[in-house]
Amino acid sequence: MKHIKDPLHGYIDVPEPELTIINTPIYQRLRRIKQLGMSETVYPSASHTRFAHSLGVMHLARKLGDSIGLPDKQVRENQVAGLLHDSGHLPFSHTFEGLFDSRVGYSHEKISCDYIDQLQSDNNVDFPVDPKAVKNIIMGRYDGTNLVSNEIDCDRLDYLLRDSYHTGIQLGKIEHDTLIKFAGRINGELGFDHKSLRSVERLLDARMQMNYSVYSHDTVNITETMLERSVELHVDNTADEMTDFVGLDDSEMSYLLLNSDYDPAAELYSFVRDRKLYKTAYYNPLEDRDVEILQDIQSKLSDDVQSHEEEIADIAGVDRHKVLISSVDYKQIPRYTTPIRTPIGDIRDFEDMSPKPEALRQNMRMDQNIHVFTHPSCTETVSEASDSYIRSLDVL
Repeated sequence: MKHIKDPLHGYIDVPEPELTIINTPIYQRLRRIKQLGMSETVYPSASHTRFAHSLGVMHLARKLGDSIGLPDKQVRENQVAGLLHDSGHLPFSHTFEGLFDSRVGYSHEKISCDYIDQLQSDNNVDFPVDPKAVKNIIMGRYDGTNLVSNEIDCDRLDYLLRDSYHTGIQLGKIEHDTLIKFAGRINGELGFDHKSLRSVERLLDARMQMNYSVYSHDTVNITETMLERSVELHVDNTADEMTDFVGLDDSEMSYLLLNSDYDPAAELYSFVRDRKLYKTAYYNPLEDRDVEILQDIQSKLSDDVQSHEEEIADIAGVDRHKVLISSVDYKQIPRYTTPIRTPIGDIRDFEDMSPKPEALRQNMRMDQNIHVFTHPSCTETVSEASDSYIRSLDVL
């Protein structure tokens, strides 16, 4: 047994078999992938990694599994899933994951499962549980009690605590000890006693605060849009394919883009590296629009975004690569069915016990806007061109 000191959880105990997983190149790569992608451009201390987060999820999965009385086999399966759930992340975490998924049809969870197959066949790895069970936990198909990929789980609990700690955003007290103490198995699922209902609600409050302050921060959005478009331009104009980025870390991806054979991709990423960021030229908030309208805007504007950028650039008379669109990416948050045991002993869905899930949906709707970003030298002309062009699309 090894012990790793963590600023959030104290000492994390690592059994020897899990240590053989950690000491592989597959897992060590996570040391070189920042947890929050490009958020470091706004929050300089947000340089924490997927490596530390995954250790934290493993630790919480063990604590929570023991607390609710899971069989040892399920505790260990969740523990290993917590360790490996993010092993398939692309460079810069989620920054261009949407682009990758749209082009390849593959999520980071599926890549993680591919890595688990590789680890199982590695003679230097003592894989401690059935790898199929670990993959099912990660993909949300587990027959047992899933502590890692759920509505309320150890993944969310650790990243909210860790992201808050490293950005300095004060969330109030996330009472993870209370959540773990009053969690339980209800009809085979992870559920909670009514005594911890306020603690569960505070977790959703924290998610809303982090979404507003960090994950959807305007400058982070600009930086991530610039990086994503640099990747897209590189792939569309060189011999590289999206799948070539699997297994790279942040530094390797940075080197690749800076040395791209397609100069506009290299230049755009150099702006990101040196924090010479584009500015907002056009903004249209859409949070009050009906779901059907949001979906229509998404299909018309987001699905072929580069052609729209070219049209605006032509109208404005500027270089095509000086116009970037960040548009609607609407995903409906499903009903929260996490079971809550009431004071009289019956079981109700969390959705029926609290207004917080609906508040979270409204919070996420605030992200559904149309932004046009441009080089600071041509903000005014791109602003006028964007307004004219987007009105002509008749999508608003």
